[in-house]
Amino acid sequence: MSFGFEMTDIHLNVYTHFMKIGKKVELLKKDSRVCVEFSIFNDFPDKKYKGHGHDYRCVITKGKIRY
Repeated sequence: MSFGFEMTDIHLNVYTHFMKIGKKVELLKKDSRVCVEFSIFNDFPDKKYKGHGHDYRCVITKGKIRY
């Protein structure tokens, strides 16, 4: 899924693009609450990072979708 984001002083705004029709859109129209998860996994096989061969970061946030 294509997305972008913007940080303000008090909000994380996530911008996404998806179809205007379909099952997910119908569900979001009934209940606009969403949970978004971003994660990244970095593997460092040749050089340890902070004593580890890999690094995993994750952000989970809840909010509401607006059209």
